Amino acid sequence: MHDLSGDWAGTGFTVIAVPSFTDTNNGFDVKLFHTHETLTFSSIHEKIRNAGAESEIFLSALTYLQRITDINTKDEVHIEPGMWFHQPANSDYDEILWRAGNIPHGNSFLAGSVEFKETKKAPVFENVNSLPFDQGHPDNRPSGSNYTAGYENPKLPVSMVGKYPGAGEHNVVLNPVEFLKQDLAGQTVLCTKMIKISANLTQGGVLNIPFLKDEATADQIEATFYIEKVQEGNLIFWQLQYVQTVIIDFPVFGVPPVISWPHISVATLRKLAGEYL
Repeated sequence: MHDLSGDWAGTGFTVIAVPSFTDTNNGFDVKLFHTHETLTFSSIHEKIRNAGAESEIFLSALTYLQRITDINTKDEVHIEPGMWFHQPANSDYDEILWRAGNIPHGNSFLAGSVEFKETKKAPVFENVNSLPFDQGHPDNRPSGSNYTAGYENPKLPVSMVGKYPGAGEHNVVLNPVEFLKQDLAGQTVLCTKMIKISANLTQGGVLNIPFLKDEATADQIEATFYIEKVQEGNLIFWQLQYVQTVIIDFPVFGVPPVISWPHISVATLRKLAGEYL
């Protein structure tokens, strides 16, 4: 994992719904951000010893610092310090990559890998659906009403108009991976390393400060990262694309039923400096 070390930068897109204090009809506002992101990985060069009752393993790890700003307003919209670490396989456990992070809203999470592989071709992105759903019932998603108008007829950030699709079959708000596909168009991908992680009861988890417990609890985090070796003409460089979904639960009108709202972020970053992959 040490070969990720260095600085990465690029642009991304975020869609999130938040409880509204002004819209009494829908009870929420859809927020869209066209973002600039910097991501810095720093290696921990010494192995970390974990001793068990009858065995021991040595972890390798690196820290990261993610900073995200709004391209149009220049406001800082996200900062996240965290760590990636590799747990080797032994007689009791499979090999796992772990990501641990802290978010200033008052959340901490631990997410473990559920799949990782390397291919000699471009990534195949799994579609993600940004529409809200009844808590615990992800297949029950409303559509075609004022409740979802902010998703189905979005007003894109001005800096995205013209480049990224905002309506119809390839609506970047309903399916944010369209942003990644647009960035990848015209590129030749020589190889892709894919890492899919999830935070659930058996594979990590999410903690929230008590203030968030009854208002907007982050319940689940899933993310897929694509580390790509890309060729454009005579130029070869490393690129990192990702799609992340955080499920946030809050009542629409301040009372039950509770609705789960996908907070989806995608980005395309290029490696600027650091150790070679």
